Amino acid sequence: MPCDDLAELDFGLCDMVLGVGIVNGSCTYISGCGWEVNGIDYSPAFYNSMTECNTNCGNAVECVDASQIDLSIACPLAFIPVCGCDGITYDNECYAQNYGGVTSWTEGVCGTVVVEPCSDVGDISFGECAMPLGIALVNGSCTYVSGCGWEVNGIDYSPAFYLTVESCNSACDTPIDCVDPNLIDPNATCYDLWEPVCGCNGVTYSNDCYALNYGGVTSWIPGVCDSPLAGCTYMQALNYQPGASLDDGSCLFAPCNNGCDGDVDGDSSVTVNDILVVLSNFGAICQ
Repeated sequence: MPCDDLAELDFGLCDMVLGVGIVNGSCTYISGCGWEVNGIDYSPAFYNSMTECNTNCGNAVECVDASQIDLSIACPLAFIPVCGCDGITYDNECYAQNYGGVTSWTEGVCGTVVVEPCSDVGDISFGECAMPLGIALVNGSCTYVSGCGWEVNGIDYSPAFYLTVESCNSACDTPIDCVDPNLIDPNATCYDLWEPVCGCNGVTYSNDCYALNYGGVTSWIPGVCDSPLAGCTYMQALNYQPGASLDDGSCLFAPCNNGCDGDVDGDSSVTVNDILVVLSNFGAICQ
């Protein structure tokens, strides 16, 4: 039921924040592996914030006791923040008790701290759960991460996670090699489905499972890799194609006998460019 006291219940050793519930008469943040214990669903007893808990359970807990407010107390100036049951952050416990009159609080500022995208989560424990959380930077590399949830110790790490290795590498511009031998797992069972991806190494794989586990590539894009553009790669040819990377033998040249022996490039005049054309072919073996 809502506002049930949860002090005697064990929700597990996971770090996932379940919400705010009543513990020994006070609204408190509670973490665990889930809201169900011994077949009983306790989720109705949880709230999203201290304020919501205190508002709904006002009869069960008195958050602010006006009689304990004493503004004459000289509290230390040290900033050791606590979050009062009223949802207000106080500089320290002395401020909370004597200036705010709150009857309970938790360590740290109120609300959830959200990390920036591409934050490295290598030193963070997300719990022993096997639930896939996504792909995030782990010690500098985009890696699959599992755990009990994206929130640890009141910090929301969800912005640091991505759906694919490709999107992680793209967003975080990670300076890692295209092929990571540590990712190769020949024992992995990949599905025989033709959903081709083009690896960062220019190789087309049947699907992303093949790319990751059999190729060890760290990023890819959907679809087959583009074939090299074939065409005329000879700069002095009449039909030179700047975008071509594979010569297909289609180059066309101006006729040699044009009435002007020195006009090598066929522009009806003898200029420095004709000399350069000759020099560029110096030493070539004609067949």
